[in-house]
Amino acid sequence: MKILKRLFCKHEDELVKKVEPFACISGVQTYKRCKKCGRIKEHIFMQYEGMGWK
Repeated sequence: MKILKRLFCKHEDELVKKVEPFACISGVQTYKRCKKCGRIKEHIFMQYEGMGWK
């Protein structure tokens, strides 16, 4: 049933941060996840350097 739901879903993406006990200091790991079916499309590593995002 989940497979059919993901196949016919009109994806609405949102950016979600992964919560980890030991996270990287130099950036944040974010994922594109569908609000409706929960499918994770891709991950993006946003690197932080000094006074802002790189």
